[in-house]
Amino acid sequence: MEFHDAVAIVTGGGRGFGRAFAERILSGRGKVMITDVNVHELQAAGKELQHQYGEQNVCWDRQNVTEKDSFQRAFAYASKYFKKPVNLLVNNAGIAGDMTFYEPESTNWEAVVDIDLTALIRGTKYAICEFKRTLNGKEGVIVNLGSMAGLTTTPFGPEYAAAKAGVVGFTRSLYQLKKSDNIRCFCMCPGFAETNMGRTADVEIPEYTNMMGGLLPVKVVVDAFADGIREPDNAGRVQRIMKKNTTYYRFPGDKALFPDSKL
Repeated sequence: MEFHDAVAIVTGGGRGFGRAFAERILSGRGKVMITDVNVHELQAAGKELQHQYGEQNVCWDRQNVTEKDSFQRAFAYASKYFKKPVNLLVNNAGIAGDMTFYEPESTNWEAVVDIDLTALIRGTKYAICEFKRTLNGKEGVIVNLGSMAGLTTTPFGPEYAAAKAGVVGFTRSLYQLKKSDNIRCFCMCPGFAETNMGRTADVEIPEYTNMMGGLLPVKVVVDAFADGIREPDNAGRVQRIMKKNTTYYRFPGDKALFPDSKL
């Protein structure tokens, strides 16, 4: 997919990766709806993006991804606004948690799993059904935000690691949709980055951010996003995004699953 063909929904688009992904799509002449639960940040970002890229190319609406009908509303709103079916969903919304998992009264872990995994699965499922219904065989793309935490151990946030590992396994299991329905799902796993979430981690757990080589520039992650959107052969694959390079993570059995892949 080229960005000029994209009609996208980006969740968690008010700031951080989400806003940066939206800007990259728009700079490539695509159309984007950003959603976020934080109305203040969402409106500010939406107005700025409209001013820069044109009202005809940008819209926004509040979305709490844990609400079961939220993706249905988002797809309907975007399709009506742009007068075209959505063909790109970026499941970016997520939280890191408050690192209180080991405290007896802590329940924040439930929100981490609900937002980072359950809502992502729900959004992906809805997008698959919509793409089948509206795109008439043209390509639909789903980008799922994982994390390096889903590929390694994360003792300070085991619930976050579990959710992100779930995103990885879930996305890999959808590889066959490219062949059967021309729907391509891939997963991005960045390390700690120069976002609010990453900077907080750098203060609270610097030993882990240092282990990853420090904070990733957001541009590195956005460049990986752009490459992934354009890569026709990455269905079910997982980007491992580090400061020095981005590679597709190789799991045991990948040669059998992707015998013709050059990634």
